[in-house]
Amino acid sequence: MKYSKAKKMTKRTIDLVHLAAASVWLGGFIVLFALSLDGGASLGLTSADTQLTIEAFRRKFIGPCIPLLMATAVLYGVSTPWGFAKRGWLVAKWVLAVAVIVSFAILPYSTASVGAALACVIALFTIFVYKPDKKGESKTRESKGGKDKQRVSELNSRQKEGRPPERKARHMEHSMTVAHILRLVARNAACAAHRAM
Repeated sequence: MKYSKAKKMTKRTIDLVHLAAASVWLGGFIVLFALSLDGGASLGLTSADTQLTIEAFRRKFIGPCIPLLMATAVLYGVSTPWGFAKRGWLVAKWVLAVAVIVSFAILPYSTASVGAALACVIALFTIFVYKPDKKGESKTRESKGGKDKQRVSELNSRQKEGRPPERKARHMEHSMTVAHILRLVARNAACAAHRAM
């Protein structure tokens, strides 16, 4: 889908706000996890100071990012051809985001709960980077006359001639499934919970 200059600027602004809020969210969970590992002792904090710091991070950093992330995600769904659930990786991101938000609201603070939330946020970033639902995309490409095979053969011929590959063909080698990413997240969360015991 081609965007006009105004739409490109709007989309880039949405991208910037979404990425900034997600980065603050990730950083907040990293700080909470670090504080939960030793109760703030490595920073010279007492138990009461640690609890105050944790509450401050929850209220002032992590909490305000949630509406920003959800608003920009809804804007993505409305303004891009991806929609809300056209791709498996989008569904996985929604499920993980809702799981983190709900667990953040109802679970008591512990190393295991923060570790699991942090693992889910890292999985969200991983899904954002890899967009792993290549099966749906290749079906769409094949239905448009086998352009996928054409791009691969063009990439191979360019490599034989010593020319750099075109941008469109370069990204086709990535392929991770949503199930694979979720298994990695579950394993990392279990390791974090085991280390916390």
